[in-house]
Amino acid sequence: MLTPEDLEQIRAVVETTVQTIVETTVQTIVETTVQTIVETTVQTIVDTAVSAAEARAQEFARTIETNLLTAFHSYAKGQTARFHTVETASADLAIRVAALEDRVLHLETRRPPPQ
Repeated sequence: MLTPEDLEQIRAVVETTVQTIVETTVQTIVETTVQTIVETTVQTIVDTAVSAAEARAQEFARTIETNLLTAFHSYAKGQTARFHTVETASADLAIRVAALEDRVLHLETRRPPPQ
């Protein structure tokens, strides 16, 4: 049979073992929980930062696109005006050349100019 002192020693060993197991389990749970919280927080921060960077990059691209389209439009307006000027001048020159050809033809054939 076990004496009260033996039972007290067994009780002390069991209590110490249970306390060690509880402390270890609590420590593991706390570490796991803290690690999960930290990972979740870091992931949220990274996701937010990436989303913000994507939004800024998209806005920057839109601004560049708008600036390019505006510049191309301005360039096209200038070119259209130049082409119109050249076409007008070309038409005027064609009329003048035709008039000169007509005058030369009249001189060569010695016909009097029309009145």
